[in-house]
Amino acid sequence: MEEPVQDTTPPVSPLGAPKMRTGIWSRSAVIIFILGLMMLVTGLWLHAWALYIAGSFLLIILLLTRIVFAPWPVRGSKTNLVVSRKMHEGTIQEDDQVDVLATVKGARGQNIVEAYDKNPTYSSLDKGTNLGIWSATSVPKGGVRYTVYFPMRGHYEIGPIETLLSDPLLLFSRHEVHKSTAQDVTVHPTISDLKDVPMQSRSFRQYAGPTISNQPGKSTEFFSIREYTLEDPFNSINWKAYAKTKKLMVNIYERENICDAIVFLDARAYMGAGTIENNPMKYASKAANSICKTLLKERNRVSAVIYGDGVRVIPPGYGTTHHQYIEEALIKTVPQGDTNLYSAVYIASRYVYPKTTVYIISSMEFDPSIQIVIKELMKREVDVRAILIPSIPFECQPLGCLTPKARLAQLQTMNIERSLKRAGVLTQLWSPKDQIDTSLTKMKLIEKELRRGTR
Repeated sequence: MEEPVQDTTPPVSPLGAPKMRTGIWSRSAVIIFILGLMMLVTGLWLHAWALYIAGSFLLIILLLTRIVFAPWPVRGSKTNLVVSRKMHEGTIQEDDQVDVLATVKGARGQNIVEAYDKNPTYSSLDKGTNLGIWSATSVPKGGVRYTVYFPMRGHYEIGPIETLLSDPLLLFSRHEVHKSTAQDVTVHPTISDLKDVPMQSRSFRQYAGPTISNQPGKSTEFFSIREYTLEDPFNSINWKAYAKTKKLMVNIYERENICDAIVFLDARAYMGAGTIENNPMKYASKAANSICKTLLKERNRVSAVIYGDGVRVIPPGYGTTHHQYIEEALIKTVPQGDTNLYSAVYIASRYVYPKTTVYIISSMEFDPSIQIVIKELMKREVDVRAILIPSIPFECQPLGCLTPKARLAQLQTMNIERSLKRAGVLTQLWSPKDQIDTSLTKMKLIEKELRRGTR
């Protein structure tokens, strides 16, 4: 199997931390030093011994604080703080909440410890806080506990943890950035459970030695029996089971099919309508990831094409490893560019075999090549299924009303949906309120109605 070329996109840069005192001398210490020095010099010049004693007293306080309480001898030295972080180690998906624990050890005496754990871009704190301030004698064993919310897929970096160790009078402090605590986090697109959704193609591509998928379907191998429904053919009734149970029962056979499937995902700039946390691209990635994983789990051969800022093709493959390639491409996908569907189909045409099941997940807005693409695919005897995710519901959220451009896109989506259905394409308009399994189930019901109409 040809392995896809891996992108080298750098991780998203984290947000800036709140302002922390970075120098060894605080502003108060500098003011006290200048004031004490001026009082000392003025007292000697004017022979004002009270002023001289007061200035000396201030300088002595600074010196004692620096020697007694500050745990570091020189500016370039490090503190004895030991910093670590613990967090969820499993797979993190969109809209997940992850518990994080940052611990600080090694503080001594009466010093004050301040710890801050940087959060990545596009994340938010759901519970707790990522900033903690304690006295060295009362540093909690649990450290800084908080829950971070990841609303969208991508590669992120949590940390590094920054610490600030100060004396009890807050005159001297030492700021450190613990770069070893920086931790990469990958947020995967959400996967919906489609095991109860019939995903088989209208026509199966039979290979030499097809493998049994242990799922009910069309075959000659017996799988199980169940009660008869009106949709079942009459010749599938098991009359022996009827004689025993006095109920109409039908035979279910084990499916032996391997079909080719290719998923076209629209990643143009139009898919970024709405907010960062709620846009068509988020739901389209979820649909593509769920469909690809379900098809691969059923031992089909699947390829994926992502078009927007250029075209990226993941060649056909099988199994869990191939799904990881597809998921990695989805993680790095950002809605940008204006590459149309025709260019994507043209570049990936060598993988569009006859009787292939083609899933098109797109808003199809402002793409004049759709009609041409559908005609070309139908000539190849391809089973085309379109999931439309219009941008209008997402664009209305931040604006509160439809713009003229959004009204035009709405009319265009309605016209595209009608033309696709007239061309024989299974089309489903997906609303953000629906789950992907609900939309696919509706699509299968439409397919059954079409088959009944052709009989």
